[in-house]
Amino acid sequence: MKQTLRSRRPQLRHRTPLVLLILSLPILVSCTSVTGTTGWAPPAEVPGRDGEVIVRNNDDRISIINIESATEEWTFPNQDELFPGLIDKINSDAFYAPPVFLPGNDEFLIGSEEDGIIYAVRSDSSSARLIFDTGDRLIAGIVSDGVNIYAATAERGIFAININSPETASWFYDGIGGELWGTPALTLSRTHGQLLIVPSMNGSIYALRTETASRTDRLAWRVKTGASIASNVVTSDGVAYIGSFDRNLYAIDVETGKTLWTATGNGWFWGNPRIAGNTIYIADLSGRLQAIDRSDGSPIWLSSYEAGEKVRAQPLLIDSATLLIVDKGGNVHVLDPATGTLRWTTTTPIDDQVLADPVITSGRVLVNNDDGDLFEILLDDETVAPLFPPAASVAAVIEE
Repeated sequence: MKQTLRSRRPQLRHRTPLVLLILSLPILVSCTSVTGTTGWAPPAEVPGRDGEVIVRNNDDRISIINIESATEEWTFPNQDELFPGLIDKINSDAFYAPPVFLPGNDEFLIGSEEDGIIYAVRSDSSSARLIFDTGDRLIAGIVSDGVNIYAATAERGIFAININSPETASWFYDGIGGELWGTPALTLSRTHGQLLIVPSMNGSIYALRTETASRTDRLAWRVKTGASIASNVVTSDGVAYIGSFDRNLYAIDVETGKTLWTATGNGWFWGNPRIAGNTIYIADLSGRLQAIDRSDGSPIWLSSYEAGEKVRAQPLLIDSATLLIVDKGGNVHVLDPATGTLRWTTTTPIDDQVLADPVITSGRVLVNNDDGDLFEILLDDETVAPLFPPAASVAAVIEE
């Protein structure tokens, strides 16, 4: 049954996700939370527009940056909180997930955390349109199969929206308890058809059949872990990989929901695993990085090196000799992928905390901090350089 929700937005008391992290955990710890973030979306390359990346910034909007000229091309919304094609002001507060490009790459989807509205924005900045109002906060990333988009909201549940019928949900599922922070993943199964694998802060992982019309047939299987889950789901070859705050990485068969193996970390898993062939690289909140055999979950190595800060960002495998992580304090660490031995770490950290994943774009390694400032990691120099705003602009602001 389809439903339109714009006219019945619930009155939700706004709470920042990083406060909720502490409130939601089954095991509380003192003075270990990360506070004050405005999102952890990594830089995203704009297809077909060489040298342009989308970066969320600390002014409650996203910016399109030309990394060659270090200039801001345009922002969404603009300074008046408006944008061509939209009538109402855009009440954005933060963007926690990266944009998702629709077929053809002419438009990308972006979800505003505060007002819970999903927009489709043209990549040439000519216009935008409202796709759906969830009536809730959006922390998890949006996923799409090219025809439908799936939005996991913080408190209400899962919405499926047909791209050709915006503003109306094809179906809605509210059978998941707990808040939804981790980005779901779409995967195909022989038994159930297309599945949406959803992690929850209640500690469970849900597999939802996307193609059934019946709510009672929506849930294919459920797996319980020992603690909250804030990580994204990563799928490959019929297996879903999800890290939990119970310090375990789970490998789950998407056909049956059977846990194939678990691998225990040194701390809680919040960041996402990086799959490279038969090896999985994953960091945890203790600051340790490890390599795991993908076939059975056995340890390949646990690095003896421990970053001085928590690590949420996904490891980035650059080449056979370079495995890179960025910790919350903005320190970049490069290790040997074969052994976990530290090769080097930057001596001057990035200003402000870093929760976003580093990425490779146009042959350059980029990362953004919590303020939305964009940096380039210079591997040859073993340093990090401000990309936008440029260092000269930052110095001018300080002098003023």
